Amino acid sequence: MKKNVYITTKAHLEWDEEKRQYIAITDEGYWYSGPLALATTPPVLEVTDWAFFDDGTESGSSIIGTKNTNPTLDVDTLYQFRTGLEETGGNLGKNQTPQLQYNHNAGGWNNVTGSSLVIQAVASANLTDGGDTTQRLTAFTYDSSNEGIDEVDGLAGGATADLISNGFEALFSFQIIGADVANNDTIQLKIVNGADADADYTTYNQTDATITANVGVVDHVATGALLAQSATIAGTALRDQTHDATGTLLAQSAVIAGTADRATVHEATGALTAQDAVIAGTALRDQTHDATGALDAQSAVIAGTAARVGAPIDHVATGDLTADPAVIAGTALRDQTHDATGALTAQSATITGTAARSTPGGFVSAWANGANQIL
Repeated sequence: MKKNVYITTKAHLEWDEEKRQYIAITDEGYWYSGPLALATTPPVLEVTDWAFFDDGTESGSSIIGTKNTNPTLDVDTLYQFRTGLEETGGNLGKNQTPQLQYNHNAGGWNNVTGSSLVIQAVASANLTDGGDTTQRLTAFTYDSSNEGIDEVDGLAGGATADLISNGFEALFSFQIIGADVANNDTIQLKIVNGADADADYTTYNQTDATITANVGVVDHVATGALLAQSATIAGTALRDQTHDATGTLLAQSAVIAGTADRATVHEATGALTAQDAVIAGTALRDQTHDATGALDAQSAVIAGTAARVGAPIDHVATGDLTADPAVIAGTALRDQTHDATGALTAQSATITGTAARSTPGGFVSAWANGANQIL
C-alpha cells in the first residue's frame, strides 16, 4: 500500500483549553510517499516427526521401520522422506516452502535438487509434484491445502502453505546416488526455511534423520575362486581362462584323474605339457614329456618293448654298452637320446645276455655274465 503521509520527526505538547487535553505540536517532519508495512511478530516454526517410506502413493506407501528411527537404505532406489512442519506461536507464516538438505559424512549441508550429488530429487510414478499431503505422522492441527509433495527440486510447499497455529507434512521423493557414496556412509537429512533464505527453522523437535548407505557386495572372494567361465573342481573341468585352484587348469578340457587332453600347458600331478597321453599305461609323445621313465622323442612303451635305430652313438650303462644292437630289459629301439635308468644313447644292446659292439677295426667287444671277450 502506498500513501502520502507527513512523518513527524520532532514535536512538543501544548495544553488545549477547548479540548481540555494536551496536543502534539509538530516542530519538524517531512512528507513521504511509498509503501507502508505493519510491524508483525514472526511465526514460530517447528520441525516435528519424520519417517522414511518405500516408494508408493502419498497415502498408501509403506513406512520403513518406525518414525524418528534411522534406517539403512539401498543406493539407486526410490524412497520417500516425510517430515512435519508446525507454526506454534500464533503468528502467520505465509507461503511456507521447506527445502530438503543433506549432510554426507559430516562434510557440510547442501540443498537437494534434481541434479544434486549424494541425495537427488527423483520423480515417482505414484506422486504428483505440488500435490497436497495428508496427515500420517503428526498430531497437530492440519493444514490440508499445502502443496507438500516434491519430486523435482527438493522444495515442497508453496503459496497455499500458510501456517498459523497449525502445520502440514512435507513429502520428498529421492534416491541415494550410488556413484557418490561408499558402503556404510552416513547421510543426514533435514528441512530448512526456503521462504527465509534457507535459514534453519526456529526449533527441531527431533534429531536430524541419518541414513546409512547400503552399496551392496561388489567383490566376491571364496574358496576355490572361479575367475572366468564355468568349471567343476571335482571331476571334469572346462575352462577358457585362468582358473586358480587345486589341480590348476589353465586351458581346455581336462580330467585330473584319468586321461588328460591338453592343447596348452597343464600343470598337475604327472604333468602333461603337449598332446594326448595316459600317465598309467602307454605314453605317446610328440614333444618333451618329463615323467618317471622320461620319453624325449617318438612313440615308446615304458613297460614293454622300446624301438631304436640310427647311427652308432656312445651308450654308457651297467655292463658298458657303447655300440651295436643290445637289449636292456627286453629289446629297446631308439631314434634319439634316451636318458633314464638303463640309459640308451645309441643303438640296440643287451645287458642281460650278450652285448655286441662294432669298432672301427672290425673288433667287437662284449661283457656278459661277468665275462670279457674280444670277438
